[in-house]
Amino acid sequence: MSQAPTYDVLVIGGGNAALCAAITARENGASVLMLEAAPKEWRGGNSMHTRNLRCMHDAPQDVLVDAYPEEEYWQDLLKVTGGLTNEALARLRSGERIEARACVLAAGGFESNREWLREAWGQNERGEWPADNFLIRGTRFNQGVLLRYMMDAGADITGEPSQSHCVAIDARAPLYDGGICTRIDCVSLALAAALALFLLLVVAMNGSLLHEPLQGDFYAIFPHNLLVAMFGTVFMLAVLALGVSVVRFWRQSVPGPHQGEAIVEAAANVLTLKYMDGGHGKGCNNEDDAYTLWRRRFHHFTFYGFLLCFAATSVATIYHYVFGWAAPYAYTSLPVVLGTVGGIGLLIGPAGLFWMNLRRHPLHGDMAQRPVDLGFIALLFFISLTGLVLLAFRDTAWMGVLLAIHLGTVMALFLTMPYGKFAHGIYRTAALLKWNIEKRQPLDLKLGAD
Repeated sequence: MSQAPTYDVLVIGGGNAALCAAITARENGASVLMLEAAPKEWRGGNSMHTRNLRCMHDAPQDVLVDAYPEEEYWQDLLKVTGGLTNEALARLRSGERIEARACVLAAGGFESNREWLREAWGQNERGEWPADNFLIRGTRFNQGVLLRYMMDAGADITGEPSQSHCVAIDARAPLYDGGICTRIDCVSLALAAALALFLLLVVAMNGSLLHEPLQGDFYAIFPHNLLVAMFGTVFMLAVLALGVSVVRFWRQSVPGPHQGEAIVEAAANVLTLKYMDGGHGKGCNNEDDAYTLWRRRFHHFTFYGFLLCFAATSVATIYHYVFGWAAPYAYTSLPVVLGTVGGIGLLIGPAGLFWMNLRRHPLHGDMAQRPVDLGFIALLFFISLTGLVLLAFRDTAWMGVLLAIHLGTVMALFLTMPYGKFAHGIYRTAALLKWNIEKRQPLDLKLGAD
């Protein structure tokens, strides 16, 4: 029988830390054997979710800008853990380099082990297990098997079992390998083009695409009641679909009694887009890895532009049904002013986000998701562009053509609202409210004898 080969380094685990250890050892000339429990198609642990690593450095390096000293790193750890951080452990991990020739045990934590999560987080005052509501963004194979083995073998234990990096993700995410999963792949643009073409054919069948100026009277092309029936029905169905799913999510994971302070703070988080500051106030990383707040600013343009356009439609509805004032409205009227300002915001915001997305470094995100982002951003941009062009040329013979194109883009947004990225904002709001209620609840952890 041939003798089994001997390796310089044995790496147990196949996640990001294990891969880094194995690659580093191999680059330094060592022979390496890696043992991984996950199936081939799921190898890599949480590497698929790894981005924006926090690397301490005292001066700019090849891919790192500015400086990120140890003390700033420690303060960031204190902030994200609410002060529940073991300083000795944190400074050991951040300040020292440990070398070994025997074995690298990098088999992950226990975040996918439901029983262990229950043990760490305990029950609340209503007898519920909060851990049962956790959606694990990472790999399902982090069961803590080797971690438990080492603990049972007498290894020293340090750290806090209930400490983890928890973020608000889409409530419809799968139990494991979650994240933002509400996106659809550019269907919105294809749908907008198809609907616009259909409406153009309707206009052509009723006469000619070009017509005598109609003083901006849209209803001379499409009757008012027809537009209300078409768009009102689709919009209400979209709202109903979103409402039912959000209510179902809320009932399945009731965080506790509602509190006015929690609602106010959640609303402030949403309206200010608080969590787009990168967690440190410097913003997200751009293509050269430097921090920038421009992504957050362009999101503000988009968010408030959309709200102003919605307000313009709401005011016009009040004008029509309450005061009996029929469109078209003057350029200085409140609906037109709100729509114009909102439309400009919906041009600047999506244009900036589109530009930043194109310049984004491939390592800063999943490139397979780029068409999803660009499709939704482009749809918002074209809704605004076609609306403003229609407003500018509503007194010309081109009004019918421009109206059909604009209505096609708006209808595409309504039809895809419950299934596309738009829904993420609704679920994000629900998740932020849930978090603001939860963090005000009494902490009832059952951590064992220690």
